[in-house]
Amino acid sequence: MPQKVNPIGFELSESYTLLSNGILDILEKRLPINRWQRDLTDKYLLRDLGQALAMSILSCRSTDEAIKQIGFNSGIINKDLDEHWETISEGIQTLLRTTNYKQPYEKLRELTRGKIVTQEIYHKFIDDIDVPKNIKDRLKKLSPRTYIGYSNKFEKMIK
Repeated sequence: MPQKVNPIGFELSESYTLLSNGILDILEKRLPINRWQRDLTDKYLLRDLGQALAMSILSCRSTDEAIKQIGFNSGIINKDLDEHWETISEGIQTLLRTTNYKQPYEKLRELTRGKIVTQEIYHKFIDDIDVPKNIKDRLKKLSPRTYIGYSNKFEKMIK
């Protein structure tokens, strides 16, 4: 198929990983075993240790190069976000819980489960709920493009 782009870098990385792991697996199984006092098998097996480690390095480099070639289409991403306001239901639920709103999860599940929610549907839901005006204003400021949820917290956990 001419429109497809082959992930050759990842495939190369995978093959290097398989080869490296295969050699290292053999070394792991055979080196602790000494059949006779003058068994020289270890000597010959150890000659391939460098090859196994080199393949591991090549695998990492191939993965790195393949990742550098990956891009994203911000137009398509923004279009998807604009069409799926249900993605911010977590933020709505969290904010509603701070106001002691009754059953925010259930209300949002009813609004979003198995449905595509537009901005209009979302804003109508906000207008119809019984919460203070300042909360409604905060809810209306949320959008799929700007809502980040817990991503800041997760980022700090990774660092």
